[in-house]
Amino acid sequence: TQNCKTWLTRLHLVSIPVTVFDATNTTRERREIIINFAEQNGYKVFFVESVCEDPEVIETNIVQVKLGSPDYSDCNNDEAIADFLKRIECYQNTYESLDEVSDKYVGSVHRIQQH
Repeated sequence: TQNCKTWLTRLHLVSIPVTVFDATNTTRERREIIINFAEQNGYKVFFVESVCEDPEVIETNIVQVKLGSPDYSDCNNDEAIADFLKRIECYQNTYESLDEVSDKYVGSVHRIQQH
């Protein structure tokens, strides 16, 4: 959270009007931290929820995006894929979906599943 605050503060000093904070904000508590920081610093916030449950799409994403990540620079592809699938499982166990009643700053929630 502190790194995010520092980064956003620096962006504010150079007058960048829009920032996308791409992160796994899986709980309402974590999203509330972001909302509080934004409100205290004059930022506007909205959250976008993207849910995919198609195993082929997930594996393709891992191979195309995650394998090049610094998190996996010391792993072979099979180890990296297995690790990221475990990470997804952890996210699923703690995930609290966005909804228009419980969460502020959500215009609409759409779940997309590729068939």
